[in-house]
Amino acid sequence: MFLSSSFIIVKINDKLAVVDFLYNSYFKKEKEGLEDDDFGFYSIDFFDEEKTIGEIHWSESFNLGKMNLINFIRRDNNFILFTSSVQNYIILNHILEKLIGYKLEIELVKIPLKYKLKNHEIEEIVAIEEQNIFGISAILSLNGKYNLLKIYTNGLITYTMTNDYEIVKKIIDISLEIINSIKDSGES
Repeated sequence: MFLSSSFIIVKINDKLAVVDFLYNSYFKKEKEGLEDDDFGFYSIDFFDEEKTIGEIHWSESFNLGKMNLINFIRRDNNFILFTSSVQNYIILNHILEKLIGYKLEIELVKIPLKYKLKNHEIEEIVAIEEQNIFGISAILSLNGKYNLLKIYTNGLITYTMTNDYEIVKKIIDISLEIINSIKDSGES
């Protein structure tokens, strides 16, 4: 597992089984203003047969640009991108649309700007606080250690840095449970 401290959750709302369309792939995109032998580059690579863990790469200039890399976990039609840049969901969308062959309906999973946090049944939460339009802060107790979790209203989720896969999975579960309970509350 890679070392991480932030992620975003991208949900594919189409009813198709996304996994049926996923495979290791790359493609080039001609760009105006680049040298004749240069191009934009995009790829997706899976590390397991179930296509649940992998990474995406892209560069606006393959020869001269920075190669960006984002690790991800896929759970059904949710992609958890380990990044601090919320706009990276656009890159994932671009790559998936190339693989699948049509425009997808995707959503950056986030809490609304105005919300009211309901009582929760999450036993790992030691303390939790609403912070107006900024989001939710929580202190978690996981495996006998405290972890700080912050869910921002723009979709970014940060937590105490770790490379422990089981802790990261638990943080994802807790984040989704908090977000879904707010959405289900009918508050906006």
